[in-house]
Amino acid sequence: MLFSGLTCPQITLLPSSSSQDALIVMPELSLEKGLSEYFVVQNRDQKLNDTQMYDDGLLIWHVDATATQYGFIYDNSYSEHSLIKLKSADADHYYQPEHEFTSISSPSSQSYRPSNAAVEIKNIQKSATDISLSASIVNVPEITLSGLQYFEALSAENLITANVSSVDALVKVSLFANDVLVGEDLEAPYQFTVSSAGINEGEVVIRAEALTANAKGVSELRSLKLPDEPSLLVVNFGNDTRLAETLKYFKKPVVELSDIPIVATENSPAMFIISERYADTTVFTNDQFSRVQAYVALGGHVYYENTEWYWESAEINEQWQQLGIVATNQWSQNDTTISGDNDSVLAGLNFSTPSSWFLLNELTAAEGFTTAKNLWDIDGEDFSIGVTNTIGSAKIIATTGEFSWLASGLTTDVLSRYLDFFELDSTLKPSEVSIDLASASNYFIEGESTVTFEVRRTFDDNTDSAVTVSVVSENAIVGQDYLPLATTQISFLANEELKLISLTLTDDLLADGDKELFITIEGENVDINNAQ
Repeated sequence: MLFSGLTCPQITLLPSSSSQDALIVMPELSLEKGLSEYFVVQNRDQKLNDTQMYDDGLLIWHVDATATQYGFIYDNSYSEHSLIKLKSADADHYYQPEHEFTSISSPSSQSYRPSNAAVEIKNIQKSATDISLSASIVNVPEITLSGLQYFEALSAENLITANVSSVDALVKVSLFANDVLVGEDLEAPYQFTVSSAGINEGEVVIRAEALTANAKGVSELRSLKLPDEPSLLVVNFGNDTRLAETLKYFKKPVVELSDIPIVATENSPAMFIISERYADTTVFTNDQFSRVQAYVALGGHVYYENTEWYWESAEINEQWQQLGIVATNQWSQNDTTISGDNDSVLAGLNFSTPSSWFLLNELTAAEGFTTAKNLWDIDGEDFSIGVTNTIGSAKIIATTGEFSWLASGLTTDVLSRYLDFFELDSTLKPSEVSIDLASASNYFIEGESTVTFEVRRTFDDNTDSAVTVSVVSENAIVGQDYLPLATTQISFLANEELKLISLTLTDDLLADGDKELFITIEGENVDINNAQ
């Protein structure tokens, strides 16, 4: 049954095991939106394909079948906005007579997009096999938020206005920041002051809720809270966090984001943007690229990594030629060495192409730009996969390679040079050193065991990260229960992050019960949470 009107009388659904019954509720149905958002309601019993399920009742599916000429826009990945999502009444998923599915229930029937209509499933009644219910499409308040732009950084105090349009009388309007209530207002204008104090650094969800006697309208706006000191931003459209994790070894704070922000360059002087293979975003929307351009116009430095540039070159080139860099049709999949250009900040560095699938795509200066320079050159090929450019006081690095291709010993060196190119502080934090057992078990039999410990540092900080190792025990005796350590001083070599030390247990031929021993490390770089 397809339902797109305002009210549907009590209807009965036969079980899916014996019929094709399903109720489809389409609040947005129109000639232009034949494939859009809708809800599917089924009566599912424990028969046929559902024999192994732990209950029966109504299942409600939220579908967004919005499509282009290339197929559905959304899929069933881990993103919040899915092609098909099961709306679970509780831990059992099934809707029973005690449940309702409305704009004010949890989960709610709110659409993914701002809308003045919501679905209601009520009056659920069960017989031996059939389930009846009432369905309706109700008016909900529409809300737009002003006073802050999408993904704009919060200031100390932010005046937010909830502009509400509602057919029915409003009971109240509430504003939340990261699910924490900011305030409630009972009459227009619905205004709230959001203080950044007390909000955690990173992305912030500002949510307004407008409540009538029977329905709730919701609108959300994403913002961000920056550290008090200038920070480095990482916008990651994929899943590879290696660049962000390596940046955290440097002294400047790092904030990880899921979209291009609106920030002042004095608060965030550099932005690292990663769009790897299979990333959610490989081509910026016009709005996203406008934010990048505005940031560069203010003097913000940008690192841009996109391994899909070759496949989307027409659209990406149209944008990035405005910043002086484009991709050509030149490519290679030959195993080779990638070297820093001799006239670049990466001179003297090199690494091998990855063992996994890769495609090396040439980047070069866009027509009319004379400041673009090669950065990463392909040995044996006459082209580069990395280019730098300078526009005013802003500096840009673009590459069609992945940061994750770098050997672990190169990562901090490369990022240090990138920061040097941006004329930013490239000072590393001290590396942290920790110790742990190499085996899963922490119980050993004396006289039969050599116990191995792993001493690790987080990264090569250009020092030897020296630590002192010792054995501590209240009831074990050196020379009787264990042998002295072969060394008590550990220093790391360049690019070295792991050292192994061994403790030999001896048999004193005495029935003297269990004994505890601890290996401890001391030094300036020791991680106090993992020091023994």
